[in-house]
Amino acid sequence: MSPWLLGLMLAVLLVVLGVLAAVIWRQRQQSERRARNMRALFEVSRQASANLERQQVLDVVVQAVQDVMGYRLASILLLDEARQVLISSAISSNLRDLIPLGDRVPLGRGMVGAAAVTGRTQLANDVTHDPHYVRAPGGWDPGSELSVPLRGGDGVIGVLDVEDERRGAFGDEDVQVLEALAEQLVVILGNARLFADTQANLAQLATLFELSQRLSLAHDPRAMLRIALEVLAVTSPYRVTVAVFDFDAAGRATSLYAPFYYQPGEGIVDTEQRLPASDDALNPLLDAGQTVAITDVSDDPRVPGFLRDEQLSVGRPALALIPLIVGARRIGNLVLTHREPHAW
Repeated sequence: MSPWLLGLMLAVLLVVLGVLAAVIWRQRQQSERRARNMRALFEVSRQASANLERQQVLDVVVQAVQDVMGYRLASILLLDEARQVLISSAISSNLRDLIPLGDRVPLGRGMVGAAAVTGRTQLANDVTHDPHYVRAPGGWDPGSELSVPLRGGDGVIGVLDVEDERRGAFGDEDVQVLEALAEQLVVILGNARLFADTQANLAQLATLFELSQRLSLAHDPRAMLRIALEVLAVTSPYRVTVAVFDFDAAGRATSLYAPFYYQPGEGIVDTEQRLPASDDALNPLLDAGQTVAITDVSDDPRVPGFLRDEQLSVGRPALALIPLIVGARRIGNLVLTHREPHAW
């Protein structure tokens, strides 16, 4: 065999070996990526099923996407109650100090906003060429971004957003896995909400049971009022006062009697306080059974003067009045006050 022919055969062999090596490498990379993605799905399922508290579920998901799938950033944005704004609710650890939690993104703004409006996954393997891309706060500049809508029974509830500094970071399989993860997350969040509702209902039932047990031991209305205030206000951040009317022989309210109030950190405080029964603009609302919430008593002309000056509200500008109705008659008010204006 001539040296020239031998050289040609060696050259062809090297090319073939190179192609085979590339194919094997690509297959290995795909296999590793597939295994990595499956691990991410398993990790999310395992941890989320062990914890049904919503915020911890969100944190588990974004951290698994970062740690197991290897992307630089994962975040979850959830729609607010008015379904007008996406709120950043969880951010993986790499950039948590750079991108603020609670950041608000209007619907339609950026890739996450587009995903929320259209209900379709938004993929940019080079963000500089995507018309929807908007730079996130904090100076983070990704090369690729993938925004996957979280679709529930009532429509989109949020967006899972994944970013990486590399261009071309997301393949078809990554998109499929992250969409599967988004579907899984919606189910988990639904379970977390049911769990939270159940816990809240159980807590309310426990409170009502305790109240009924203690009221059965009370001997007079004053004692019953005190027990009810102790049980119902025990976790309240507000000062809570029960004020009941004194009525004259004609059935007219002459004064408000507030025998005690609940003070956070102190418990029940005896006052034996009497306040005038005023004819003011709040009465028609309260007589109709409406709760009145006032953010700052100094700014609301409907508030009678004694509520601005008396001990009931000094240094506590936020005021809420809840009418106590027996039959069709208001017999008093539950009064909530707070030191911070606009507490409601």
